[in-house]
Amino acid sequence: MQHVLLFQVYMAKSRSQIQKEYRERKKLKDGKNYLKKESARVIKYYVPAAELPTKERKKKKRKSKSPQPNT
Repeated sequence: MQHVLLFQVYMAKSRSQIQKEYRERKKLKDGKNYLKKESARVIKYYVPAAELPTKERKKKKRKSKSPQPNT
């Protein structure tokens, strides 16, 4: 007796996976205009280390020096 697979079950996606796929679709659809906007969006959140309070700067430095898990 053969079993027939009628549908395929997918794992639920996390918010980060959904957002990543959305950005990929936007990149394919809008091209260079999207890349310009995305670049501006990312730069908006950048704060130079010299402008951070000492406590925040040390925390960030410690975090960046710690080994990152492989994903």
